[in-house]
Amino acid sequence: MAYCDPADLPVYGVNATALSPIPALTQQGACDAASAVIDSYFRDRYKLPLVAWGIDVRRAAAVLAVYDLLVTRGYNPSAGSDVNLRLRYEDTLRWLLQVSRQEAQADVTPTQDEAPGYDAPAVVTSSQRGWTTVLGQRHSTKVFA
Repeated sequence: MAYCDPADLPVYGVNATALSPIPALTQQGACDAASAVIDSYFRDRYKLPLVAWGIDVRRAAAVLAVYDLLVTRGYNPSAGSDVNLRLRYEDTLRWLLQVSRQEAQADVTPTQDEAPGYDAPAVVTSSQRGWTTVLGQRHSTKVFA
């Protein structure tokens, strides 16, 4: 499943005019490839496939897809705003690396069979400590006088 589709490319990636000569099938292929790159970063942090994702992941996929499309089509990185394409691409890869290293958080919902708090640390103890879970939050059951 792609994290973005061709309709997202002009919203998060680049002006629609720049993409107009590129066939829709090619644009979809770039979206699929960008999603595969994102999965390669998310694989060690989240259980895949993701059920849902936020604008941050959609935008990252669009930036990667647009860069691949325009590099293939041809662009001049030393002319005008074309240098921004490369900078956005590099910034996106850096963000993905930060997410994979747990230095940044992506807005994702992992698969439904995954336990809540998948990437949160777990505490295991051999004896009861007087803590209980109420509505997903931890509360102490001990009363101190």
